[in-house]
Amino acid sequence: RLADYGSGTVQWIFAVSVRDNTPVSPEVLAEQSEHKDVLIVQQGHRRDDTGVEEATTEQMLKIFAQIRDFQFRWLIVSRQDVFVHVERLVAALQGQNPPGGKVLGLWQAGVGAAATALAGAAGAASSLMAAGSAAAHQLDARFFALSRDVFSLLVSPQLMSRLQTSGPDASFGDKSLLTGGLNSWFRGFAVERISLPGMHFEQGLGATGRCPPGGTLALHPVSPEQLHALSASPAA
Repeated sequence: RLADYGSGTVQWIFAVSVRDNTPVSPEVLAEQSEHKDVLIVQQGHRRDDTGVEEATTEQMLKIFAQIRDFQFRWLIVSRQDVFVHVERLVAALQGQNPPGGKVLGLWQAGVGAAATALAGAAGAASSLMAAGSAAAHQLDARFFALSRDVFSLLVSPQLMSRLQTSGPDASFGDKSLLTGGLNSWFRGFAVERISLPGMHFEQGLGATGRCPPGGTLALHPVSPEQLHALSASPAA
């Protein structure tokens, strides 16, 4: 349904991972040749409980670096097994005025221990740095949206080289995975942590393929067949 909003409103990028020395599939090459919307990244070695490969924070930063100069108001990041109701997402984004200093998604409050600040970003980016709150907030990394200024902070040369992409975090776990890495970074940012309505994760549709709960904005996990059916259904 994103195509209904036109190329001037929405632009999407597909991050496709490949193994070393493995040829890229003809279908991916054809997509890239026609639409210029594919980024090739080296395949990670992590899979979640459903068998889907998990992106790493190192992969994420490499992708962010390649789109650093893109112009946009919101950057939306979604895994391939998440169904997103586009109209509800767009309505939620349009309600965020001003669209700055915000991270939207499924936030859980009171997760983890006290925070420590990240430091070293200069200029305008420094206005988004803070000492952190007493209680950590955890963002679900399977689907989220960043305002442009938060993205600019992450890819700023002063900060990007300082962001840790490995090792354990006492509050959020493995920093090489998106959940651990992103949340350990955001902990020190003075951003608005906004929980989107209608986020239904961990339940999916099940084998019966029943309809999602009313008002669903994002649903996980879904199979490729379920994703196609939901995207084509006006009732979803």
